[in-house]
Amino acid sequence: MKPVNRILIHVTCSAYDIANELESLDFSDLVYVSDEEVEQYRFHEPAAEEAAETPFPYAVGDTVYLEDGKPFIIESIGTFDISLRDPTLFYPIFRAESKESFERLMERFPQPEKAEPEPATEEAEAVPGYHTETEAVYPAEETRLPYR
Repeated sequence: MKPVNRILIHVTCSAYDIANELESLDFSDLVYVSDEEVEQYRFHEPAAEEAAETPFPYAVGDTVYLEDGKPFIIESIGTFDISLRDPTLFYPIFRAESKESFERLMERFPQPEKAEPEPATEEAEAVPGYHTETEAVYPAEETRLPYR
């Protein structure tokens, strides 16, 4: 094996000297970028037709029916995913689907049409659903209860 000779050169210079030297260098010959190239990589706002996305047809709380007509409630809608909950289970078990996967599921399992609420008639408005009325009074003396 040959011995390796190492030579150490110690250079001392100040930051001031380095800064002056860098300022005096001309890098224009080394790097040239045209205005067209700069514009190519500049951020541009998306076109109006790209920005106008169709609104998501479902909202939080809607019920969708998937495999075998099993209902799922939409719990949250994120930027990229949808969280579904099975209401038939005692403990809440969530199912997460990406928006693309959810759209494929909606195509695969058509949803029943939402029934339009029937317009209220005057008879339905006149009859209240609940009423309170005193049915009987039991005096405390006769029942020997401690209430007075």
